[in-house]
Amino acid sequence: MQNAPTLGQALRDIVENQHRYARGALSYIATQDNAVTLGYAIYEQGVQGVSQIYDLATSHAAQVFRELSGCRPAEVLLPRASPMNPLPYQRHFRVPTRFDSEQAALVFPRKLLDRPVPGANPVLRKILEATVSRIEAVTPPTVADQVLRELRPRVTSDAVTLEGTAERMSMHPRTLNRRLQEERTSFRTLLNQSRLEVACQMLEATRLSVTQIGFALNYADSTSFSHAFRRFSGRTPSNWRASIH
Repeated sequence: MQNAPTLGQALRDIVENQHRYARGALSYIATQDNAVTLGYAIYEQGVQGVSQIYDLATSHAAQVFRELSGCRPAEVLLPRASPMNPLPYQRHFRVPTRFDSEQAALVFPRKLLDRPVPGANPVLRKILEATVSRIEAVTPPTVADQVLRELRPRVTSDAVTLEGTAERMSMHPRTLNRRLQEERTSFRTLLNQSRLEVACQMLEATRLSVTQIGFALNYADSTSFSHAFRRFSGRTPSNWRASIH
């Protein structure tokens, strides 16, 4: 990343290569209009201390961003309730920090993607690219794991479909369905798992209402969300939230 030609390529480096050494969470980039979001998302079920993990990951991302670009992001998003004293966050990030967000992310202007990385060495870059390309993932990801990585950053922003997911994975939808059946799961099962794992994280860590969380996860209404959550957990979202606080 330190030898990438631009900030955009440096950020794509971590997004494209993280699967080689990490499971259960991912980094991602999303672009909308003139704004870019660099996010971090946990998709493994039942992880404890998600607020602290997101704090740490976002802090680390902000430090890397400053080193690679020479500037700070425009805004920091955190999927946690505002602490009683938010001043330490403001002092640390030194940019507006939005709590009760749907994601853990940095937001910055799209034009920064083309900013050159200071001190980048193109010769060393080629050597490192060749080295990385020969590194196999410590544990090859299953197709289901690949699907979860595709779904996780999108369940709070897009209308997710089998066809769109298959296209991003360079597969035909029927092939993807068959591969998932071989692993004894389905696209619908993984989509529900991803949505409802995010719901648990948001119910635990934020002050967003049940209605707001259902809307963020693209459910048609709060009733549909509550029914789906109850099938997943055996409790309504409100009862689940009350049981952990």
